[in-house]
Amino acid sequence: MAAGGVVHLLAPGLLGPVPAQLQELVSRRGAYPATEWLLARAGRCGAAPAFLSPWPAAFPGAGAVGVLGAGGEPGEFPWCCADPVHLRPDRDRVMVFAGAHVMLSEAEATQVRDAFNAQFVADGLELRCFGGHLFLRLPSPPSALAGAGAGVATREVAGRHLGDYSGIEAADQEWRRLLNETQMLLHGLALNARREESGMLPINGLWFWGAGTLPAVAGDGMPPLALSDDPVVSGQVRLRGGSVDAPVARYRDLPADQDMIAVWGDADRALCGGDVEGWLAALQAFEADWAVPASEAVARGHRRAVCVYPGGDRGFRLDGHARLRFWRRGGAIRRWLQ
Repeated sequence: MAAGGVVHLLAPGLLGPVPAQLQELVSRRGAYPATEWLLARAGRCGAAPAFLSPWPAAFPGAGAVGVLGAGGEPGEFPWCCADPVHLRPDRDRVMVFAGAHVMLSEAEATQVRDAFNAQFVADGLELRCFGGHLFLRLPSPPSALAGAGAGVATREVAGRHLGDYSGIEAADQEWRRLLNETQMLLHGLALNARREESGMLPINGLWFWGAGTLPAVAGDGMPPLALSDDPVVSGQVRLRGGSVDAPVARYRDLPADQDMIAVWGDADRALCGGDVEGWLAALQAFEADWAVPASEAVARGHRRAVCVYPGGDRGFRLDGHARLRFWRRGGAIRRWLQ
C-alpha cells in the first residue's frame, strides 16, 4: 500500500500555556505514552506551516480572510474578526474568557448584530454574521481599528488578564473606545439575563482583531484540503483555491490519499474558556484519538508524515525516521508543556 498524504494537524492549546500548578496535575490525572513518544521521536519543525504563518497569531487582513472562510464575500472592504468574549473583573484587572462557554446561538448572534449596528451606524461600522461567526466591516481606510489591540488574536488573550499584553494598554484610543462602548452595550442585552439563568456566561464584549483587506495570494505549497471550523484557516485555504470540509474528531476519520490541514480545537476551546477539566479531558482524547493511531499509521507506512503544531514556538514532524531516533526517550508529558 502506498503511503498516504501528509497531515498538518493544527492543535493549538495542546501543550498549553498552562500555569505551573496545572502542569504538576497533568501526570497524576492520566497516562499519555503515545503523545510522549510522538513528541520525543518526531523531528522539529517551525511553529506553523510556512503556508499558514504567522498562525496562530493575528495578521493584517485576518478579518477579511475569516469572512471568506466563513462563507462570506469580503470584497474590497477592510474587516475585523469580532469574537464574543466574557470580561470578568479580577481585583484591579480584567480577565478575558472565550471559547466554548461564550459561543452564540444563531438567534443570539442576530441580536448582538442588530444591537451593535443600531448603536454604531453613525461610525460607518457594520457587524455581519457568516457561518455563525461575527465580523466587523470597517470604513476604508480602517484607521480607527489599526491600533495595537487589533493585532492580538482572541486565543492570545483569552484565559488571561487583559493587562498582560502591553500593546493593548497602549492601543489606539478609538479601538479602546469601541471595546468599552461595546461592553456597555452588550451588558444590557436581554439575551445575557437568559444565559445567566441557564448557567451560561454572559457575553459582555467583542474582541476585534485582524483588521485589513484580503492579502495578496502567494503560491506557497498550501494543501488542497482543510478540515476546519476555524474561519481564518479555512479562508487561507479558499484564498488559494483549496476546498474546506468539516473537522473530524479522530485521526481514523481523515481521508488517506492526500495532503491536508486538519484543525483539532478541543484544547484551544477549553483554554480560552479557562476550563481546566475540559483541557485535561482534551489531552486524554488527543492521546486516544490522535497520538495512538497517527503513530501507528506512520510506523506501518500508511502515512508519509503527521506534523503537529500545538501553537507554541515549535512544531513536531512524525515520519518514518521516528523509529530510528531510539535514543530519544519520551519522559513525562509535563516536560513539553508551556
